[in-house]
Amino acid sequence: MEILREINITKDKKLAIWLNIISLPTFFLFFYLFYLLGLKIQHPTIENVIYTIHLGKLFLFVLAILAVVIIHELIHAFFFKLFKPKSKVKFGINWKLGAAYATCPKVTYDRWQMIVISLAPFIIWSLTLTILFDMNLLSFPAYVGIASLHATGCIGDFYYAYLLGIKYARKKILAEDTAVGLIIYSKN
Repeated sequence: MEILREINITKDKKLAIWLNIISLPTFFLFFYLFYLLGLKIQHPTIENVIYTIHLGKLFLFVLAILAVVIIHELIHAFFFKLFKPKSKVKFGINWKLGAAYATCPKVTYDRWQMIVISLAPFIIWSLTLTILFDMNLLSFPAYVGIASLHATGCIGDFYYAYLLGIKYARKKILAEDTAVGLIIYSKN
């Protein structure tokens, strides 16, 4: 196997900056989309949309975001194991990036497996949060805020899916997830 592309976000400052820059419009896009979806589901009145921020609610919001991040990584891990049951998943926090991760080093996955691994947390969390909101278990601001922040946090996953599904679409490839990025191999 020949390496086509090795992504190391901690060393590739240009890519890290680009992903951070693109995160801002991504947040506003997802905020708008989840806001519209929330309006369609519950038709909240303006009184239900405007909330006073209390310290207790803010603390719960931060806890909810932390839970979402942890479960996001567990979803990645589940799909790593689903596709390669004998693989060993490692968890950690990359303090340079300020990001938690689940990785399966030295294990390669085909294109569609890695796309599923990359996008599964976004899809599962978006559906779960929408269902919780529809069941009145999340307030309108909590739903829009948590869903938007989570979707924005998926920017690296979206980038990997783009590389695998679009940029290298015409090539036969395998991919290996690492703690700092992704390695794309030419499949001979």
